[in-house]
Amino acid sequence: MLLDSVRPLPLIEVVKAWHGRRPMSVGTGSESAVAEALLAHLGLRHYFSAVVAADHVVNHKPAPDTFLLCAERMGVPAEKCVVFEDADFGLQAAKRAGMDA
Repeated sequence: MLLDSVRPLPLIEVVKAWHGRRPMSVGTGSESAVAEALLAHLGLRHYFSAVVAADHVVNHKPAPDTFLLCAERMGVPAEKCVVFEDADFGLQAAKRAGMDA
């Protein structure tokens, strides 16, 4: 099964260290069913208060919509958010949302 070959990025150690100290969310270009299944399979879903996926927004990365919805769902102003990204278009989206990346 494809899920069995997926491993979390080393960044997950940062997520674990900050869990419960700051709200965190996932903003992904994947569909929500895929993202939720992957996070559940890896045992990581409980670290995130929100998951914003491609089917939740009209304009995808590099548009800021995904990250702006993450901020809204966490109840945090965009300018107070920090984004960790693995792709250039995601970094562009974060900057367009007014977030540090």
